[in-house]
Amino acid sequence: SVSENAVEGVATANVDENGLLTVKGVKAGLTSFSVFAEIRGSISERTFTVTVYANEVVIEPENDDDFERIEGSYKLTLVTENGELGLKDTVNLDFSVQINGNKQENAKVEFDTNADYNTDFDESKVEITGNAVSGYTIKAKARGNTILIGKYTANGEDSFVKINLVVRLPERELTERIIVGRENGSLTVPAGLTGTVEEMTLSGTTVSTEINANDVSFDKSLMPDGGNEMVSADMIIYTDKYCYKATAEVCTKILTKATDFDEFKMVDGAYRAFTGYYILTDDVDFADYGTCTAIRDNSNPSNGATGFKGVLDGNGFKVKNITVGTGGIFGHIGSGAVIKNITFDNVHYLGVMNSTLLAHTIRDADLIDVTVNVGEYEVQEEVKGYVIKYDVGLLSSRFLIESRLKKVTINASGKNIVNLFGHRCTSNEFESVKIIAASYKLIGCNSDNAKPETEIKSLPSGVTFTTK
Repeated sequence: SVSENAVEGVATANVDENGLLTVKGVKAGLTSFSVFAEIRGSISERTFTVTVYANEVVIEPENDDDFERIEGSYKLTLVTENGELGLKDTVNLDFSVQINGNKQENAKVEFDTNADYNTDFDESKVEITGNAVSGYTIKAKARGNTILIGKYTANGEDSFVKINLVVRLPERELTERIIVGRENGSLTVPAGLTGTVEEMTLSGTTVSTEINANDVSFDKSLMPDGGNEMVSADMIIYTDKYCYKATAEVCTKILTKATDFDEFKMVDGAYRAFTGYYILTDDVDFADYGTCTAIRDNSNPSNGATGFKGVLDGNGFKVKNITVGTGGIFGHIGSGAVIKNITFDNVHYLGVMNSTLLAHTIRDADLIDVTVNVGEYEVQEEVKGYVIKYDVGLLSSRFLIESRLKKVTINASGKNIVNLFGHRCTSNEFESVKIIAASYKLIGCNSDNAKPETEIKSLPSGVTFTTK
């Protein structure tokens, strides 16, 4: 009996009633068969290889281990540095020739890179030395693909062999964290890479459009959009010397300057939602920005469907030297928003109506690992005859409702705070929230109708106050 072990369809093998094995070629390729025979009660097995040639003249590499057979041609993969990736940087082009199955002695295959049949050859990728008599050697030069054709002439007839050449770079792993902001449009690759940066790919797609030293501009339309989630993607940075592999974290935008926060401000009458994942990779200084003021959704002041509904990830960094007035940084924070891992340092609260750090309204949001260090606090109960004590707050001024605060610390040491949580503070969850100040007069109210009778008299569960 006989069974096929390798590629199907290359050849067929049949055993007739007399035990005669017949093998027939079907298409060019390589396959193998196992033959089983019972000899004196024991089963014996032998495996044989079958090569099927499609042409009368067959040109094959002497060292088959260096080449991969692919549909009538060969593939040769080289690496620009010897010993990397288990590949070679140099290979001898030694080829044998068979005519009608008979090996030709001293057959010479010519690799003339200047010949008409080698117009697709790119000499910038590989270097070829030698000649048909002494033999040829091919050496990798630069990353990329090219095609090399060899010619053998017998009885005035030319036969050709095609080699698809693939030149790879040695690989290096980058273990440092790489964050890419889709809306930033560019990335500065890590320092210390060997060679000149040539290309950047993400998940197998070339995204780089322009390269200036280590600054890579990219096509943001090719970047993944994870919405309010950070997306992990395989990144490759090619220099002319190495292939650097890394895992990139793709966010909506990296916030690098104070004016980047302006894009979250709503226009009166054109209220909208802002989603996405925004992150800091360094401190952001508001010293020269001026006063942060922003509006709420005046059509529905407690609306959870508009305003900032994305993620602000401080990544352990600071927003510092910030002066806040009416509405603060965002003006309106809606459902699903997350503000985390961030310190607001040296915050200056102005003595105006609705003075606050983050927004008039915070509804159904999460504040996690947030620290606020108060630098100046000018808020009074009344300003120019107006009672403003109900419409000011450390985080929000009008609504802090249906939200979750965890590991939030507000350090207002030495300051007399008028209102901790603003006009209305209801249906929230507090965990490890710490307020440090000389004193406070008001926690907030339990109703939209702010008046002495609706004032919250005791700290919510999960909030502690330390006099300092």
